[in-house]
Amino acid sequence: MDTAPFVEVMAHDCLHDSTITFDTLVREVIRLHTTGARPQSAHSPIPVAVIGAGHFGRCHARQYLAHPDARLVALVDTHPEAHPALTDTLPVPVARTLQDLPRPVQAASIATPASTHYRVARSLLRQGLHVLLEKPMTLTLKDADALTRLARQHRVLLQPGLQERYVLHNLGLTGAGRPLRLHAIRCHPPMTRNTDCSVVHDLMMHDLDTLHTLNPAPVEHLSASGHRHHTAHADEVRAQLRLDDGCEALLEASRAADTAQRRLALTYADGTLTLDFLAATAVNLTGRALGALTADPAPQPLPEIDPLARQIGDFLRAVRTGQPAPVTLAQARRALATAEAIQAHLPAPLTHTRHRDTRHA
Repeated sequence: MDTAPFVEVMAHDCLHDSTITFDTLVREVIRLHTTGARPQSAHSPIPVAVIGAGHFGRCHARQYLAHPDARLVALVDTHPEAHPALTDTLPVPVARTLQDLPRPVQAASIATPASTHYRVARSLLRQGLHVLLEKPMTLTLKDADALTRLARQHRVLLQPGLQERYVLHNLGLTGAGRPLRLHAIRCHPPMTRNTDCSVVHDLMMHDLDTLHTLNPAPVEHLSASGHRHHTAHADEVRAQLRLDDGCEALLEASRAADTAQRRLALTYADGTLTLDFLAATAVNLTGRALGALTADPAPQPLPEIDPLARQIGDFLRAVRTGQPAPVTLAQARRALATAEAIQAHLPAPLTHTRHRDTRHA
């Protein structure tokens, strides 16, 4: 099996991860060339499991059931009684613990609460399973780095789940040039899920990855403010960042809004592009075509895409072929590092506010 793609990814991560030494990289290259990576069968579907049967876990499960390269063998959920129609809608066995997983299982999606990601991923990686780990990978850089080392040790794939990146690529915005300003708004009414971490690690993580994807310049300065509403963590956060090339970014995330909003405004030297993802429309005032968007200044529909389907398809392809996944661990680490920096800038303790309408944002 061609090990060049693995070597390329390791070299990339070595350049972006200070925990990886050059000697470690050389030893890994020699080992791969002498032992080879473990290939998957070119014919039989890959047996996979989904860990976490909540809303997003069920979305993963449906994607695997529909994919010809996957065979969904189990769901794992510690409280299956919380999902009474689970076995009716998803005809697969439901296990209560990771130890109850049927064998063989070669890969798994982790869609459990964020605070459990490190523990669950560590267990699966130690068992030699390939892992698709939903965002945030972990809540700390220390834990993310530990999982990265563990995946290398066991020679398995650890793919970060940052599916919004597929939206950017589908729009063609990664080739539109670096924006001078970026304003992202991502607001939702209160929900009972994803309450075990800050809204920075929950909703804002997508927009942090968007910022670093469209403009990879280092962060020069940031400030942040936030409030609690219905959880023990920050439920509303406003972060201002300045990159060292002069790009300014304003990121607003809330899970305490009256109405849902998801907008992205990108300002270039020749004008502004505004994307309303809930209305699925774009307004391009730059006077030039931007990727899949025409130069027409009138509102135009956004091209359709199922980012989760793309993400899972790439995960299965990487497991089968050994080719690297489009989203690297170094990229996910960068977004997590900025999230950690924003968290550090939030005042402590956070003030508690009543439910607030963010439609003016």
